[in-house]
Amino acid sequence: MNVIELKKMIYAFLKTKTERVFPEMAPPNTTYPFITYGLSTSFTDPNQHMEIFTLEVDIWDNKPLDTTALETLTGTVDGDGAMTAASGLHRKHYYVSGTLRTDVYRDTRLEIDDPDPAIRRRQLRYTIYTYLQ
Repeated sequence: MNVIELKKMIYAFLKTKTERVFPEMAPPNTTYPFITYGLSTSFTDPNQHMEIFTLEVDIWDNKPLDTTALETLTGTVDGDGAMTAASGLHRKHYYVSGTLRTDVYRDTRLEIDDPDPAIRRRQLRYTIYTYLQ
C-alpha cells in the first residue's frame, strides 16, 4: 500500500472544496475557513487483504456567531453520500490501476470545542479501506 498515493488522493479531493487545505496543521495566520487532515491510525485486516486507515478532517472558521460558512464547507466535504459517484468523501470510491483502490465511509461528524471562543471547528472521521495490490 502506498501511503503517499493515498495522501495525494485525499489532498487533491479536499483542494476541490477549498484552496486552504493543510496536512495535520495550518501555518500561523492562515485565513479562515480552512481544512486540516491526517491519517491518525492504520492496521492491516487479519487476512492481509487491506489496510484500514482512520482519516480525520477538521474544518475551521473564526465566526463564532455565524457558522453558515463552516457548516456549508463541512457538508461539501462530506457530500451527498450517494452509493455511486458520491459528491464528497462519504462513500467515495477511488481506483487507479496498479496504484490505489480505496473506499471511504464516514464514522462521525463532531462539533469540537476550541479553547479560543472565537474559533469554531467541525471534525469528520472516516474509515478508509485500502485494498492491497
